[in-house]
Amino acid sequence: MELALDAANQTTHHHLPMKQTKALTALLALPLVLGMTACSKPPEITASSYEEAMDKCMEESKAELKLANEERARAKADPKSADFDTNPNYVSDYDYPFLLDSEWETIEITQVYCSPHPYKNHKGYWHNFGYLEYLRRPTDKAFGRTEVDRVVVSYGYNWIDE
Repeated sequence: MELALDAANQTTHHHLPMKQTKALTALLALPLVLGMTACSKPPEITASSYEEAMDKCMEESKAELKLANEERARAKADPKSADFDTNPNYVSDYDYPFLLDSEWETIEITQVYCSPHPYKNHKGYWHNFGYLEYLRRPTDKAFGRTEVDRVVVSYGYNWIDE
């Protein structure tokens, strides 16, 4: 009596070969995915043009940069407020705790910028995101290299590019 089973001959509880079941599932899912894509409504337009969207995004991003710089100044003036050992709630006390210097790394904010992106499912529709870019440098107490990182600070605006 042979105990080994060939994977192609294994059956599901519906008594169909596994390969046929997977193919059938994929075929049934295809109309659902296509229907969701084709029927998705276009995004709400929140800016009249590329220029307006970028201006609004930069304004919002610069406001977040100001907030981050104020938090960094507060943490520098009161280091105990930004240290987990002396303030276990510091992560909730700061909006950008990852932008605060620590004994392991220093942070240098380099720029804010907005980047446009097209919608894949809606031709001619665009969206932008605002980013705050920063350098993470290890201190003498840490091993590592300087890295460039960024965080989204504005989820931007939608417009139609005609």
